[in-house]
Amino acid sequence: MNGTKTTEFWVTTVGAILIAALPVLVAYGVLTSEMAEVWKGLILAIVAAIVPPVSGQHGKGLHRRPYRGKG
Repeated sequence: MNGTKTTEFWVTTVGAILIAALPVLVAYGVLTSEMAEVWKGLILAIVAAIVPPVSGQHGKGLHRRPYRGKG
């Protein structure tokens, strides 16, 4: 499997999007550089724990037969 269906793709993408906000928070003085590094590690750990089960559930949903009504 390759492309946008891999867990590695989604971990990288979601993690990068969330981590991209950290320099902005440092620039505005909300976080220090050290705290931004701590948050970066925490974000990556959470994303790595959440993405595989969610993408697995999404994959299962793609193979179900669509609802066609009662008649």
